[in-house]
Amino acid sequence: MSACADSFKLNSVDYGGSSYKVHIVSGQMPWADFRVHLQPLAQGDGSVSQGATTAALQWKLQCMIAAASASERATLVANVIAALAAAHAAGETAFVLGRLPTRQYMARPVGRVDGEEMLTGAAFDLTIIAPQPGYTTI
Repeated sequence: MSACADSFKLNSVDYGGSSYKVHIVSGQMPWADFRVHLQPLAQGDGSVSQGATTAALQWKLQCMIAAASASERATLVANVIAALAAAHAAGETAFVLGRLPTRQYMARPVGRVDGEEMLTGAAFDLTIIAPQPGYTTI
């Protein structure tokens, strides 16, 4: 994992590394939403549990690219967009937050990132979703 605790690794790409320089400026760790499925009893009081499921985890992150110049920012933005496109095409792949370096989720980016916003140096929105909320300890 990169030296940047406020970055992430997705699809074996270290977004905090020198080729990307992405830093998370805001975002919260999502909680798993547990849903218990109950079946009412016929002509009786109460219900019977039919099991439980969990909803997907969704990280809504705001990120920035730490570039020293406009030309470096243009190069980094192109790198980030290409890497996110590859991660999206790969489907669910390993996702590790710098703040939680021992937890690996199977996740993918969803939605779009605004390249124009990234080029200005402003924070951009990035959504990562893990359909199965469990993680592997690495």
